[in-house]
Amino acid sequence: MINHNLKLEISEKLDASAAEVWNALTDKESVKQYFLGTELNTDWKVGSPITFTGNWESQMYEDKGKILEIEKEKLLKYTHLSSFSGLPDPPENYSTVTYPLKPQKDSTVLTVTQEGFRDQKSHNDSKEGWKMVISNLNKLLKEK
Repeated sequence: MINHNLKLEISEKLDASAAEVWNALTDKESVKQYFLGTELNTDWKVGSPITFTGNWESQMYEDKGKILEIEKEKLLKYTHLSSFSGLPDPPENYSTVTYPLKPQKDSTVLTVTQEGFRDQKSHNDSKEGWKMVISNLNKLLKEK
């Protein structure tokens, strides 16, 4: 069972337009580059499944969820269950991940919010993972 009171929020100012950030968040090839080799699969429609598959520290994973909200260049929200969690698959064991984008003059502020964790350790592990992913995303955007 997950604790829906555990929440993390990480914001980063990215030197890219909202369109460029959105493309990086939703393009399979871009995701693979900054999200540690993860294969992303979805059709980006509300109610559709979303999966993230790959290999982390020699262990295969398949994370899954469902698209809850999508507003191009503004908001992406989906449920998420990590295969590493060891939790069964009922909806109450899914966390919620939200990416609001806030365009600024020459940049975009990306905030990643994840709500619902098994315990404090999984919260902390996820926070470190998100920091790495956002750092990689920022590097990728600067290269383009």
